[in-house]
Amino acid sequence: MQLELCLQLVVGTSLFGYGKCSQVWADEGDSDDWQCVQTLGEPNNGHTSTVWALSFNPSGDKMVTCSDDLTLKVWGTESIGMQSGGGFAPWRHLCTLTGYHERTIFSVHWSRGGIFASGAADDAIRLFVDDNSESQ
Repeated sequence: MQLELCLQLVVGTSLFGYGKCSQVWADEGDSDDWQCVQTLGEPNNGHTSTVWALSFNPSGDKMVTCSDDLTLKVWGTESIGMQSGGGFAPWRHLCTLTGYHERTIFSVHWSRGGIFASGAADDAIRLFVDDNSESQ
């Protein structure tokens, strides 16, 4: 079974109800079947409440998720592995942003300029600049 390069991210297992994790799904090829290839949120770095949204950076090798737990989490992968046809490249937790919102974070968007914005129920919009580092 060879996985196609195309990835679909299902946030919070939205087809089945609220969830604390994001799952990466990959197309198996001609069969139109999708399989879960990774669940984001290993112990001590996943969200602890409902994940509401995500956004990818322009190059597609990072994404940010937002949650009811008042955090934003940045995830990264090796896009070179995906582009070379090497199959699925796993996502890893890069950092957690906390203390910027006082209520549920419902929205996040990563701009082409490397800035991402979050919007929350506290009526605040916060802007973050990607420093391109992978340190936690």
